Amino acid sequence: MNQAAAKASAPPLGAASDWTVPQDWPRYTAAEHALWDTLYARQTAMLQDRAAPAFLRGIDVLKMSRPGIPDFEELSERLTALTGWRVAAVPGLVPDEVFFRHLALTRSTICRSRTSSTTCSAMCRCCPTPPSPTICRPMARAA
Repeated sequence: MNQAAAKASAPPLGAASDWTVPQDWPRYTAAEHALWDTLYARQTAMLQDRAAPAFLRGIDVLKMSRPGIPDFEELSERLTALTGWRVAAVPGLVPDEVFFRHLALTRSTICRSRTSSTTCSAMCRCCPTPPSPTICRPMARAA
């Protein structure tokens, strides 16, 4: 692998060698949990006549209906007990080989957005002011 290719596949600053990042769940604010609840309610309402019944039951089994941003450790415990899988936080879109390596290790990656809070607010269209930057935690890229 040449130096440019190696640099392109290196994880961003703050990510581990497998591209995972800590969720840091305790840092979420009440406003961030409320934003999650708004988005989650909107998305699950759209699923009712679009998703397979088994998928909808899976959401119930994983207790995704509880208020607030899911704690990935708690979610992983429930998911592992049911399926053997875990969730892993990553800083954004990861290279294909990283994504498939996580799948091979029975880990489903969950993105933490690299977008700014202003972009997040525009995408969310659910709150009058941009959410706190911690919900859309921008990740610095390695130089």
